[in-house]
Amino acid sequence: MSRREHTMVINTFQEYVDIVTTFRDVFKAVGAVCVLTIVTTSYTTLNAAVTYSTRALTGVQAPGADPGQMFDSFEAPMLNSTGQTAFLGKLTGTGVTTSNNSGLWSEGPGSLALVARTGASAPGTTGDVVFKSLIRPGLNNSGHTSFRAALEGSDTTSSNNSGIWSEVSGTLSLLAREDGGIAPGTSLVYAEFDTSIGPVSPGINSLGQTAFYGRLKNPGGSSSGTAGGGIW
Repeated sequence: MSRREHTMVINTFQEYVDIVTTFRDVFKAVGAVCVLTIVTTSYTTLNAAVTYSTRALTGVQAPGADPGQMFDSFEAPMLNSTGQTAFLGKLTGTGVTTSNNSGLWSEGPGSLALVARTGASAPGTTGDVVFKSLIRPGLNNSGHTSFRAALEGSDTTSSNNSGIWSEVSGTLSLLAREDGGIAPGTSLVYAEFDTSIGPVSPGINSLGQTAFYGRLKNPGGSSSGTAGGGIW
């Protein structure tokens, strides 16, 4: 049996389809066997231009914060398909305390803007309830964020100190809160939004629909047992 080897560069998927079809038809016609080995690789053009865009810097005034309050550190950056970012940040400067030194910023409005900050009133709650901590956000392709947060204030207890928020409606709104109402499709209230592996960020799609995990409180008050959990 004679053996011949041919090497070619395939640049597109359509070229691959055309080549495979041609080889199949030719070898079938002559009764030969063709073994086609595809080797894929990726490459970077050495001289290709790379564009960097700075979204935030430590030591720089933080949008939405009082004058003299600057970014101190960052975490949990998110990026959508349009190039917009959202992230959690820590603040430093005049008037910044351990109770108000964290925030969530997003480029969804068109330029970097403050979405939520610890120590600020939590929408959908009453009295002096404020955000205590913010959990890694979700960011959709329309620039809307959703996130989970812990709460503190005179109206909070260990049974109702966490919730899910979204800004899809145009303003930041409470979607769900522990012990804050009947979970849809059930006769029980939310007990918590943690999973067995810890906090999980709510997901948000391009339509603004938000998905999150929650555990349900048993009629007797316990979050464990047969009440289980679900996705909303």
